[in-house]
Amino acid sequence: MTPVNTTGATQSVLDSIKAQQPTAGKEKLGKDAFLRLMITQLQNQDPLSPQQNGEFISQLAQFSSVEGLNNLNTSVSGMAASLRSTQALQASTLVGRSVRVPTDSAQFDGTTPITGTAVLPEATSELRINITDDAGAAVNSFSLGPRGAGDAPFSWDGTGSDGTVVPVGRYHMIARGLIGTTATAVPVETNANVDSVNIGANGEVVLNVAGVGAINMSDVKQIK
Repeated sequence: MTPVNTTGATQSVLDSIKAQQPTAGKEKLGKDAFLRLMITQLQNQDPLSPQQNGEFISQLAQFSSVEGLNNLNTSVSGMAASLRSTQALQASTLVGRSVRVPTDSAQFDGTTPITGTAVLPEATSELRINITDDAGAAVNSFSLGPRGAGDAPFSWDGTGSDGTVVPVGRYHMIARGLIGTTATAVPVETNANVDSVNIGANGEVVLNVAGVGAINMSDVKQIK
């Protein structure tokens, strides 16, 4: 009896599958190709030494795994697309609302006071807010007195040290807390309005905040 060339038949099927695939996908073996290979092996097995049940079950298990992974990838892709759509819809409701973001700068429009929060890591005997313009020149300074650890809200009405209203522009709020005898810099978070929202290719929400610029949604500390 002429021996059965199982390897040759399998290779023939492989060559046929690769020829039908696009160049970029020739290294991938999909579920249909996997099934064709398994059937070819069964059809061309040596009748004197047929495939054992254990080997057949093992191949079926592999086929189920490939099928399961393909279905899982499809499900995850669908969930990701749905999540991006949901994020875009939720983010659009933030336009026009005020958010608290980790920045010490804000745009003064000539009338509306600038509000923010100094985040104290520990208690201070005196918390002072120093206002500077975009060039770094001192504009005003005021004390919030002693404060405990945590959030310390503040508001600046837009006036300089001489009591007159400063020009429209970007200003910086620098907080320093007196801890012991040392004036220590304190992180500042500023409140500003959301002008628009962008959704990145990876689904991340980016807020365009007035007077601040682009801020990741994950960096927003509070929505008002």
